[in-house]
Amino acid sequence: MEFLGSFFTTAPVWVTALFFIIGLALIIKGGDWFVDSASWIAEVLGVPKFVIGATIVSIATTLPEMIVSIAATVKGNVDMAAGNAIGSVTANTAMIMAVFIVCMPFTVDRKEFAPKGTLMFCAAAGLVAGCIFTQKSKMTFEGETNDYYSLATYGTIILIVISQICTII
Repeated sequence: MEFLGSFFTTAPVWVTALFFIIGLALIIKGGDWFVDSASWIAEVLGVPKFVIGATIVSIATTLPEMIVSIAATVKGNVDMAAGNAIGSVTANTAMIMAVFIVCMPFTVDRKEFAPKGTLMFCAAAGLVAGCIFTQKSKMTFEGETNDYYSLATYGTIILIVISQICTII
């Protein structure tokens, strides 16, 4: 790894751009193969494509982010790992919804959207409120990781329960 770090810092810009373009092409083609394979698995097993997407595809797309977070944590950059986790969820949700909205016109039922939108807003407000009430001037996780894991677990459970109640109503 040391060699790669020094190579890309001393390499000409065109070499870095070439590697970027080659990597982008390989990622796009690999994504096509991955989606085709996941669809084939769903057909062969007789499982709905949604189930395959929610399990195999979601795990495979999360693995690179997980590896970056683990590497950052091992190197002592816990803040980087937390930022990666929060940022990837936010970016993935926003981009997927944007592509969905652009590519597939649909109508929004306010009865279905209102509880979910409210829960999303409450989750964001809860994160901000947690920082305010703990009087954190910056988001660090030094020595407090167990507290944050507990808060995140409790918050997740509360949101799931509220979501289930809203679905029943």
